[in-house]
Amino acid sequence: MIAGTRLTLGAHTYLIPPLNFNALELHKDFFVRCMSGELDPVEAMTTHFRTMGEIVHLAAKRNYPDLKLEALFDDLDMANMAEAFKATMAVSGFTQPVPGETRPGETVPGNLH
Repeated sequence: MIAGTRLTLGAHTYLIPPLNFNALELHKDFFVRCMSGELDPVEAMTTHFRTMGEIVHLAAKRNYPDLKLEALFDDLDMANMAEAFKATMAVSGFTQPVPGETRPGETVPGNLH
């Protein structure tokens, strides 16, 4: 098993590992919209819920290769979808920046080190 975040969805508990590069490439435009703030969370949950579920599925399949999308969708619901998606993004290295925090590759203004 690949290390990740343990999530209970429906009656099952999954160990969700980080997304691999193939998954990132497949949904690149969606990730750009999410990370740029262009995609409102309400819009994401109402319009893009299938994409969000597919992203959780792509991560889960790394540890559960036989897991069918429809089976995971039976365990996902409106009460756990946001948590599942946020956990998948967080374990994959996508985090919301803390105001004033620098991220890898960024420099603090006036600091050239």
